[in-house]
Amino acid sequence: MFHIPVTHDPDSADILHPCIVSLRMCLPKRIQHVIMRHATSTTLKVIADKMTGKNADAEIKKIPCSTELREEIRRAAGEFAIATRTGVMPDWEELRRAARELLTASGLEDAYAGFAMIALENAFWRDAFAATPFSRRILLLPHCLRNAAACRGRYEATEMICAGCGGCRLAEFKAKAEALGYRVIIAEGTPGVLRLIMRKEYDAVLGVACLDSLEKSFHRIFSLGLPHQAAPLLRDGCENTEAEFDHLAELLSLQSESAASFPSYVPLLRFAADLFEEGELARLLDGYVSLASPERICREPLEKTACVAGDWLRTGGKRLRPFVTLAAYAVGKYGSEALRRGFDLDGLLPDGARRVALAIEATHKASLVHDDIEDGDDLRYGAATVHAKHGVPFAINVGDYLVGLGYSLIAEEASSLGGRCAADILAEISRANVELARGQGAELAWWKNPPARRMKPVDALAIYAHKTAPAFFAAIYAGLRMAGKELDVKLLSAYARALGVGFQILDDLAEWQPAPDGVLPEARDFASGRPTLLRVFAEEEAAQRNLSLSAANEYEAREMYRQLGVFAKAGELADRYRSRAAMLAREAGDADVGGLLLFLTEIILGTG
Repeated sequence: MFHIPVTHDPDSADILHPCIVSLRMCLPKRIQHVIMRHATSTTLKVIADKMTGKNADAEIKKIPCSTELREEIRRAAGEFAIATRTGVMPDWEELRRAARELLTASGLEDAYAGFAMIALENAFWRDAFAATPFSRRILLLPHCLRNAAACRGRYEATEMICAGCGGCRLAEFKAKAEALGYRVIIAEGTPGVLRLIMRKEYDAVLGVACLDSLEKSFHRIFSLGLPHQAAPLLRDGCENTEAEFDHLAELLSLQSESAASFPSYVPLLRFAADLFEEGELARLLDGYVSLASPERICREPLEKTACVAGDWLRTGGKRLRPFVTLAAYAVGKYGSEALRRGFDLDGLLPDGARRVALAIEATHKASLVHDDIEDGDDLRYGAATVHAKHGVPFAINVGDYLVGLGYSLIAEEASSLGGRCAADILAEISRANVELARGQGAELAWWKNPPARRMKPVDALAIYAHKTAPAFFAAIYAGLRMAGKELDVKLLSAYARALGVGFQILDDLAEWQPAPDGVLPEARDFASGRPTLLRVFAEEEAAQRNLSLSAANEYEAREMYRQLGVFAKAGELADRYRSRAAMLAREAGDADVGGLLLFLTEIILGTG
């Protein structure tokens, strides 16, 4: 068996037991390796997936083969949803249980549970989706529906631009949706959709995808509490897939004048993003950074650092950490009412809480400036990094300025927050910065001047924990502390560790994912030798097989990692941290705080 050591915090009783990737077939190890290395045919891929547990849920993802059976399940789902509706949005596990109950009652096989889950979810959200104006909806179509041989579409950024060549039905449904007022996106996954939602341009989504994608990527739409409908593909795969177009046309035209209101984090996510709009940011930073300074003033030596820092603070990023702080404050102060439609966020989130959220982001953006220098990265957010644009010495100074800005924003709010509260938040942010520096320093030491011994998974995981967990803890802590919420520091610390390490593993895996057009990313970490958990797994397995860990390009590196089982191992470990974070969220004594932690787990670490 492959044994994956998992680190634990020596200062905590919370110990994560070793993660074991079980090879579930009683075969000699050399035969297991042959199967994993040569799993190219469909049959061998199924065997390999079963060995790693990769397709543990495959048996519930069967699509009903006839229109009549699909309609029967949808009718049953509508009746079931009406009979059991409580006004509380069901979580994924509740949907799974309900789907199995529905199928049992209908005398249908459990293999349709995945399809039934989507039918139940659609029934629950149908009215809210139908009440959303067409002009506020997005239709998300997968590019795998195109006719690969005939398609003349092209890719721009993360989406495909349909050429309307008539080789498939994408153009037909794009035209139908746009005639109603929809915004149509042809892409895999939801990042582009979520960006449009956050910009307040749209409020509901109709998505078409395979059941796997609906469970993982599209599930983030569900987690947000965003009105939506989903249409599973009848036949999936990487290209020339098939959709139930008659059902899609029905969903496309849904309309209603009344809708239930369900809790949603979308308004809080938008509120956090709005902090960085020029007008609001200038107001909150008045006296710190002059964002509206004329260019001639920004050229003045004493003003240049502040101008560049303000520009960098405004540029790019998901605004995840300030959202966490504001959401923790809102939920801690007002409970689930803060998530209801019409809640007055602007009136009930004071400037003190907003400036603390800005402080969290300022220290984070400072770390990115320094991190880009240390890693030699010249691009971030698709543009030149601060050091690439202004030189390394000046960039170091900008990062230092942003750290000081973050501390100042909190200290200056001592009168509104209370001296003890401000001091406690400053202490946690300071600790997060210290731990980040320790983790980054350890990474640099292993990279530039490694010790005699080979790096182990426990070393990589310790680096990840120091670099990410304290920052997540500080963001959650700051919001709850301002709200006057009683804190279970031990549970929050363990939760932040699981969230942070899982986030880092998924971030490493994401760097190896191909773009929508199939182009593989540059394997920068592999080429540079930077220590990552993926590299450590590869080195361990290569040593066991007496293989050389070298590759001429990113294609060879990717294939080598695949053959060594690196991606499967890392994915299994990320699943373990995801499960642990979700478990700790459910153990939180406060239902509203627990709900927030569970939401963060879902949007940051996904569903697995």
